[in-house]
Amino acid sequence: MRAATRFAAHGQMQFSVSGNLLITRAEGPGNLEMIAEYQQAIQRPLADLATKPWGNMVVLSGLPMLTPDGAELLQQLLITGAASNLVVSALVFSEDSFGAVSQRFLSAMYERAGIPYRFFDDETDALNWLHEYLAN
Repeated sequence: MRAATRFAAHGQMQFSVSGNLLITRAEGPGNLEMIAEYQQAIQRPLADLATKPWGNMVVLSGLPMLTPDGAELLQQLLITGAASNLVVSALVFSEDSFGAVSQRFLSAMYERAGIPYRFFDDETDALNWLHEYLAN
């Protein structure tokens, strides 16, 4: 599903792949167009990752909030990920702005998608947890 864009993307999302991990760095606030650009960019890596169980580490900075239509598309991406062998996610808040609100928002999204997740303050701890989870 590709969303029609109406505005310039707000926020940034970058990714890299390391083994069976997709590492996403997101800076908000973001909108539908930012999520749509990310969705387009990860299509090929997602197809490669989907051949076996994989995990995702999301490092959030700035104001980790989305417009309602951006959140809806992100929810669809998570559901697609779960159907494509995404088995676990670690979410790292690199700043403490709106952490509690963002955690409630993201928890609901991951629970609706059926993806186990955990929040971290440190990337190394998140990566260690993901590697341990994926090894079991």
